[in-house]
Amino acid sequence: METGSEGVSKLLGSVEFGEGQRQKGVIARSILMRPGGPLACELARHGVVLKVDDWLFCHGGLLPHHVAYGLERLNREVSRWMKGPSEEDNSPQIPFTATRGYDSIVWNRLYSRDGPELENYQLEQVQYLLEETLQSVGAKAMVVGHTPQPMGVNCKYNCRIWRIDVGMSRGVLDSSPEVLEIRDNKARAIRSTRDRSNELQVADYT
Repeated sequence: METGSEGVSKLLGSVEFGEGQRQKGVIARSILMRPGGPLACELARHGVVLKVDDWLFCHGGLLPHHVAYGLERLNREVSRWMKGPSEEDNSPQIPFTATRGYDSIVWNRLYSRDGPELENYQLEQVQYLLEETLQSVGAKAMVVGHTPQPMGVNCKYNCRIWRIDVGMSRGVLDSSPEVLEIRDNKARAIRSTRDRSNELQVADYT
């Protein structure tokens, strides 16, 4: 499990208050998720970036300057901030490189954009950045979320990037669950069907 943008948003206090029960729920969640809160401390046990064998996992996307900053350093700084003030550090700083800005690890959408908004030369630039990032950490592919994919779990750039946010929330795409299964360094998307919830559709890739 890696820490994502929703958890970071709650920690930063960027929530909107509603009425009645909804307002109470938002307040309760804010207390649980603020730095030093019970859920924030639980999330602090997990990295914002995770490498398992040849695979990288992060919420938005890893870029070369993140690698240069240091993945262990990023994970350590995010964890320290989420745990809140302590005797060793009574005012932990917000880890900007990991959690703030359009190109931070949790907010980056570079690898998940599609369609006519990107020219061919821009796609080549994105692929170059992706290849540079993967090579610098000795990884085969990267798995990201954050940007809902109307087509479901899919891969791009010769399946070097996997986009797995399917937008299950009713407020997003209200889609069915999907799973990316990785076995023996090969990945496949497993999809459930709403009319046959007990059956799975499998799409093989690499």
